[in-house]
Amino acid sequence: MNKAIIIITVIIILAIIGVAIWFYWSQTRNLESIQVEPPSTAPQQSATPKESDSVSDINADLEGIETIDLDKEFKEIDDDLNSL
Repeated sequence: MNKAIIIITVIIILAIIGVAIWFYWSQTRNLESIQVEPPSTAPQQSATPKESDSVSDINADLEGIETIDLDKEFKEIDDDLNSL
């Protein structure tokens, strides 16, 4: 009976090793089949400013941004807290 247990144990260990080798081999084949494209060598954009990048256009955009009045916002929060 001891020989039978040893033989079954060896067969199970060999099966586990075989499955591990097969799994490793299949994973490396999947990695080899993935093709990586080299980065494109597209020309980079020039550093010359565009027409819309003029100083007057930038200043007009900055002035058009709606800024919030922080003092008013904090006063509203303080009023809400004081009403509690």
